[in-house]
Amino acid sequence: MAVPMSYRYASGDEAGQTGFKFEKGSTPLFLVALLLTNDPSTIREHINRLRVRLRVTDHAEFRFHSTPHAHRLAFLSTLATCDLAVRALFVDKRVLPAEFRRMKSWDFYAFFVCELLDRLPVGELDGTILYLDDFGPRKVTIRALRQRLKQIGLINPKANPLKRIAFKRSRGEMLIQAADMVAGAVYRWLNKGNSVYFDLIRSKALVWEYRAGKNPPT
Repeated sequence: MAVPMSYRYASGDEAGQTGFKFEKGSTPLFLVALLLTNDPSTIREHINRLRVRLRVTDHAEFRFHSTPHAHRLAFLSTLATCDLAVRALFVDKRVLPAEFRRMKSWDFYAFFVCELLDRLPVGELDGTILYLDDFGPRKVTIRALRQRLKQIGLINPKANPLKRIAFKRSRGEMLIQAADMVAGAVYRWLNKGNSVYFDLIRSKALVWEYRAGKNPPT
């Protein structure tokens, strides 16, 4: 059996909402996605060249929800040529037990980010720097992430596969923009059954579903 590659860098973003007010527009699905790589500079170079080809200004962000169809295809096709892995976890919030509804948004977010990290094949995280798109109050959310990582044993006195966890603004970090595009592609496939975007990165992806009643929050 091949030993999984260790990745030094990971960037993450979410799709969908953490709330449960479905009658007021809360999304039934919530998803977190990671893009893992050892070569972030090449990904950034590819995106910069794509900007020139698409005539997109340096100040414009690639965000899945606001990016035109043709540009989505071009962006994800570019990512497909890079040395990277895509990992994602989604949940149907409608089947979650009541304790999830009582969680703060940042605790809910941290719970599922950590559930995804815990599902990664052994060895993929090893001294990895994890960049996440801004979510909630930074210090509060970082604290929630670290507490949950300790609860599930991913961080312990003998091992810490994450060298650093930090939030970045997507406007200034192309890896976060890439994670947003990846999350959007996976979410569109799961939520609407449209796989045209996800198919471009499917060969690089592992996607898990969180089942109700498994590892409820404590």
